[in-house]
Amino acid sequence: MSIASVTSLSEWRSVASSAFVPLDCFAHDEGFRATMRFMPLLAGLSVAEVQTGPVTVQRSARRVSQGGDGSLLLIIQLDAGAALEQGGRGCVLHAGEAAILDTGRPYRIASDSPLHRQLVVRAETAEVAVPRRAWEDVCAQMIPAGSPLLAMLRGIETSLAVSDQLSTTGRLSLGRVTGDLMSAVAHEVVAGTDPGMRRSADDLVVRCAEYIARHASDPDLSVDTLALAHHVSQRTLYTAFATIDRTPAAFIRRERLRLASELLATSHVSGATVTSIALRCGFGDPTTFTRAFRREYGIAPSLWRGSDGVDSIGHG
Repeated sequence: MSIASVTSLSEWRSVASSAFVPLDCFAHDEGFRATMRFMPLLAGLSVAEVQTGPVTVQRSARRVSQGGDGSLLLIIQLDAGAALEQGGRGCVLHAGEAAILDTGRPYRIASDSPLHRQLVVRAETAEVAVPRRAWEDVCAQMIPAGSPLLAMLRGIETSLAVSDQLSTTGRLSLGRVTGDLMSAVAHEVVAGTDPGMRRSADDLVVRCAEYIARHASDPDLSVDTLALAHHVSQRTLYTAFATIDRTPAAFIRRERLRLASELLATSHVSGATVTSIALRCGFGDPTTFTRAFRREYGIAPSLWRGSDGVDSIGHG
């Protein structure tokens, strides 16, 4: 985990832009102060606790054109209040409430409170698994404080306080849980604006995801065997997975790589080699595994097992 405390807007702009995406910041009075506790969890997934004075944070069209898009931010208001705007829609968040923002489009967050805190979960859209057509419908829409999913996500704030005590395996597990919870929140919001989405996607995709998780180590697991196990055609599978912007094959590969990342993180204890882990996770040869692992996590599996895992991943 990294902690940054700043006393100027220029410093805060640099810190916030590094943790999230390029932003502009405007203070509402003199004596600006801000603090951020930032923790990367998995590639494309991070969490941060942000504490600032009166400020407006804006991602303009110019900033969007500079890159750093392709993510969703879940903003959970921990105390005080803030106003969010995106795509002609806006909401005011009070303690316990939340909203989702798309970093691929301009947005604005403003608070006049002397001191306010937010928990920000950032996830690449592939992790959240919400269809592209639905992004505009979920952004800047207030999510009530009573949501049980939000209550579970707010527990991550405690994890930030003890993050230095988490093992690599613990952090990986926390990352998977956080990603699943954020995806569930996004789906809940989308379901409220598009009732047909859940009927068209969730049932088959969720059952397949559970099956893939149980059989990720089976080298015979494939799109064909997945379709047979669920008594549907491969075309039906591809249609269902298209609603979350993935293919069944990519979903299988990512689950195998996640399993491998966990095994690699504990390989110094188990004594398992990269080759044995590759075979155990359903890959036919270590070369294919190494190439896929590097593409997914940005680091070779041999370096992952010799380092602190997720700490070697850039924040993006």
